[in-house]
Amino acid sequence: MDRINKKRFNFSEEKLKSKLIKKLGLYLLLLFILGCVSVEKINVSDEASEPVDLDALMTPPNNYFNDSAPNLNINFTCGFSENNATAELSNISLYITDSNNQSFALNQVTAVSGTTNVTSWILNLNVGNYTWNCLAFNNISESRWATNKSLTLNFTTQAPPPPPALINNPPTINSIILTNDSNQNLIAQVTT
Repeated sequence: MDRINKKRFNFSEEKLKSKLIKKLGLYLLLLFILGCVSVEKINVSDEASEPVDLDALMTPPNNYFNDSAPNLNINFTCGFSENNATAELSNISLYITDSNNQSFALNQVTAVSGTTNVTSWILNLNVGNYTWNCLAFNNISESRWATNKSLTLNFTTQAPPPPPALINNPPTINSIILTNDSNQNLIAQVTT
């Protein structure tokens, strides 16, 4: 939280928002007036009505990696919250590249309502590198992108195991019994 220099001044919440506090957020202002302490909450919000992304709710996480199968069902989740009390979310869209990380394009659109929404889609993806993102629109046609994220699916087939090694120590032959049957075939019995 930015510190406010100690000095005498008359202030209003609007003056604090416009002159002293430059970042969005909820601030607690501690006031010392004639030995009394007062705590005031000041909510500094953007007056524009574009949706705000809830980036922490997005899955899979950035740089997600999986090498367990040649294609996988991946769950994509995006969350947005509208910060203007007079607007509501209207849709959330999923954009993703192809497996070569090219052609960033619209993949899914879901109609939503309310001021906060978390939307999920399941896509079956093949081996490759992907970049994905979500875009939210509100009911007054304002939009906001979340943060681009990447994922890699890198399944490779396992090489077959090598054949068992041959042992160069053949068994010792203790005896050989040769017999002759009526067909004149030679039969050998080897015991170890």
